[in-house]
Amino acid sequence: MKTRTVPLIAVLAVFGCSFFSFFQHPVLAEQQKVFRATLTELGGDSGRKCGEAVFTLAENGDVFEYVLRVQDLADITMAHLHFGTAGDIGSPVVWLYPDSPPPRKVPGSFSGVLAEGSFSAADLIGPMRDRSLEMLIEHIRKGHVYVNIHTAQHLSLIHI
Repeated sequence: MKTRTVPLIAVLAVFGCSFFSFFQHPVLAEQQKVFRATLTELGGDSGRKCGEAVFTLAENGDVFEYVLRVQDLADITMAHLHFGTAGDIGSPVVWLYPDSPPPRKVPGSFSGVLAEGSFSAADLIGPMRDRSLEMLIEHIRKGHVYVNIHTAQHLSLIHI
């Protein structure tokens, strides 16, 4: 069986850790239910693995369950799925940590499960508000969605 990689943009070098790519589950793209990504640090320690995320679509396609694990990140304030393409600073489309505003600082260095839970189309915000999970998945496959983990050092640069 052939595994296909779908690019996911990592563009926010100053904001800590972002998805580098989604690796598809070894099934046909149209049937894909599990999206995995390795988080790599951008900027200062560029390329250092700093986490992993797994998004699993429920059988009925109405809910995504997710687990976001990080490794040695300092002063995390929030994490989102963002909508954007290469070179863009995209808008948040789903809160991952905390599960809704306001941001909540994890002081000091942290390793482990930062966030786990689920979200549905009703939880989509910004440019994906009132859209379907199917449309979110379509944008993931096109490389228009990434995860950004924000840190206290760079919080002031984020516009939500």
